[in-house]
Amino acid sequence: MYRRADCEIPFHLVQSRSTNRRRQEQTFRLDWVLGAAEKVFLQRGFEGAGVAEIAKRAEVALATLYKTFPSKADLFAGVIERRMDGFLGHVRAASGDGAPRDRLEQLVRAMFAYFLQRGDLFRMYVAATHGFPWHIRSRLGARAVTGYHALVAEVEAICRPALPRRSRRTSHATALAVVGTLNAILGDWIAHPRGRTNERVATEAWAVVGRLIP
Repeated sequence: MYRRADCEIPFHLVQSRSTNRRRQEQTFRLDWVLGAAEKVFLQRGFEGAGVAEIAKRAEVALATLYKTFPSKADLFAGVIERRMDGFLGHVRAASGDGAPRDRLEQLVRAMFAYFLQRGDLFRMYVAATHGFPWHIRSRLGARAVTGYHALVAEVEAICRPALPRRSRRTSHATALAVVGTLNAILGDWIAHPRGRTNERVATEAWAVVGRLIP
């Protein structure tokens, strides 16, 4: 037993709390490092960013950083993965309540609102998945695909109850059409804003994808 303030706490609970605390500390440190890396990448671009500068900004030893991220490409992939997780959490929270059609509209508007704040990172992601050398794109591939499938699954879960029973077998195709359309409109808006606000583009996007479900 472990005693503290005249209370007996079973050792396995003390050990579990200690393990959980270490995990929380590791998660915090990882998030701190990736936050520092994101700032450097946004300021310098991928080619101009230096791992030593990232380590300095994150306040970690360069050798320690390399143990977790063996290369700059791994660091960049970690940044993208971190933001993809944040994006999915954002749209899930925004589209969690209401009728299916309302939830889908909320998801559409949340998606454009998120990228209004993260436009620079989105441009970097587009560059990484299209214009970067293959050895960098391949590191992002599995993570990007996982995030894409998670978004499709989220949209499918919203669309499926809204479709007539005889049409529910097409719910996956409907979700693919929704996500593909949104990605195309989002990419065009980021590349060619033409003075359009995120609210206006979201309304235009909803006018299109809203026709895909009753």
